[in-house]
Amino acid sequence: MLQLSDAELVHRAKLERKYREVVGKTAPDPQAPKFDLPSDVTNLDMGHALKHALERERDSESYFRFMADRVPNTELGRLFMELAEIEWKHKTDLQAEYDRVVADQPDQFLLDI
Repeated sequence: MLQLSDAELVHRAKLERKYREVVGKTAPDPQAPKFDLPSDVTNLDMGHALKHALERERDSESYFRFMADRVPNTELGRLFMELAEIEWKHKTDLQAEYDRVVADQPDQFLLDI
C-alpha cells in the first residue's frame, strides 16, 4: 500500500510537470481532499482493504484511458495512457496480493461475492 502511495506521488509530479509545460506556470497547490468514508471501509481486514484498493485502481485506470481517448495522438494523450498502464500494473499487483490473502482464508472468498 505504501508503494502504491509513492507511485501516486509520481503521477502527481508528471501531471504537474505537464501543467507547467502547457500553461507556463506552476500548478496551483492541491486542496486537502474532502471525503466521508462510508462505514463499510473503516476497520477493514487485509482482504477487504485490498479489494477496496483494487476497485480504486480499476477506476483510475478507466479514468486515464477515458482521458487519453479525448486527446488521441497527442503528448497529453500519451501521458494519460502511460498513467493508465501504471494503474493497470497496480491493479494486477493488488489482484495477486488479494488472491494470496484469499487463498490463506478460503471462507473469505464466498463473503466477497
